[in-house]
Amino acid sequence: MAQGDTPVDDEEFAALFGAPDGARTIALAVSGGPDSLALLELADRWSRRFDPRPALLVLTVDHGLRPGSAAEAAMVAAIAAARSLEHRTLVWEGGKPSTGIEAAAREARYRLLAGAAKAAGAGRLVTAHHQDDQAETVLMRLGRGTGLAGLGGMSGNRWLEPGLRLDRPLLGVPKARLVATALAAGFTPAMDETNDDPRFARSRLRRLMPALAAEGIDPAALSRIAALARRGDEALQHVARSFVRANAEMSSLAVIRLPRGALGREPTEIRIRVIAGLIGLVGTRDRSPGDEQLLSLDAALGGPGMFRRTLGGAVVAARAEEVLLYREPGRVPVEDIPLHQGGEFLWDRRFRVRVAGEVGGLTLGPLAESGYRDLPERYRMRPKVAALTLPAFRRHGRLVAVPPLGFRAEDGAGIEATVSVGGSVLPRPRPETLSGR
Repeated sequence: MAQGDTPVDDEEFAALFGAPDGARTIALAVSGGPDSLALLELADRWSRRFDPRPALLVLTVDHGLRPGSAAEAAMVAAIAAARSLEHRTLVWEGGKPSTGIEAAAREARYRLLAGAAKAAGAGRLVTAHHQDDQAETVLMRLGRGTGLAGLGGMSGNRWLEPGLRLDRPLLGVPKARLVATALAAGFTPAMDETNDDPRFARSRLRRLMPALAAEGIDPAALSRIAALARRGDEALQHVARSFVRANAEMSSLAVIRLPRGALGREPTEIRIRVIAGLIGLVGTRDRSPGDEQLLSLDAALGGPGMFRRTLGGAVVAARAEEVLLYREPGRVPVEDIPLHQGGEFLWDRRFRVRVAGEVGGLTLGPLAESGYRDLPERYRMRPKVAALTLPAFRRHGRLVAVPPLGFRAEDGAGIEATVSVGGSVLPRPRPETLSGR
């Protein structure tokens, strides 16, 4: 066995994986291939170091795309049972797209894994992505003309959703060492024939790797590039966030104000990141603007004119001295939601809503044009399009409360809605001055 193909030992994995961090259950994504079986073996040995021992939940996604996928899931289930580990097979059901199958399968995989992990109370979801995966990711993104964030490849960990962290502890480990680890543990890994299928971009890049490695562009070098790109990206993000904290204001109506002159004095990359980040806060995450769109908007903001554009589910309104950003009216929940009980919850990812008292006949939805017309004149704030996206409560169809505007009918008491976007990026929302126009 070559030196570079030595199995990963327990001490090395413990240093990569860290401590349980209070997690009583840790979910492992295990497909049956050599990489994920190595993860299962190493994590099982790691967990036995602790008292109490953290529970490991082994999750296998059966995409239903290959004849042998069900048998591979059964193999993983047997391996987990032999180690007294809980196992669940997650099946991707329903129709499969004829194009973009790689992206669709990836989205389904993470959706199923996250759902099962959360249901089991797991705080961490761990995958076996390794150095070769990282190298392929960097090459794929390079081919798409990506920026620093894309060149950074996959991150070692990130939050999938509140309370569930995705961990990739093996990103710096070559695939050959994980194969060696699985074989040393006595496994006979499943071999996924799609890994060599030229229809898939990753397979085509995998075939190029030996030729690239001969020129010094091997997985280790590409992983170093990813690490450098992440460092640069993090530094630029820090500068952009610092600018936002110092200059941006979030109102109680979820409208962000940004001084146009101060923004214009920043370098192009910082301006782009500031605007993109603020659009991400008040817009819709499923409509992230592309680089060309952001550059076009930046060029317009650098000119003298006043205008209004929609981008990423947000409205960007340029005034003489400031830029306003708020949710695009057509991108809020359309239907009113009947409320069956009181309590606190998040509405439209922007407002923390609290309802106390009688909920009979009470619904929650956007203010919209109909509600705006029903408001007394003194509550009709500008810009009107921002007001249309505010949470409005109706009882049996009659408007009873629009808390961000301060409007409450007699039977709208006990209803609150406060801005819940921005987190530590923006200062605490300040009260909005109503224009009454």
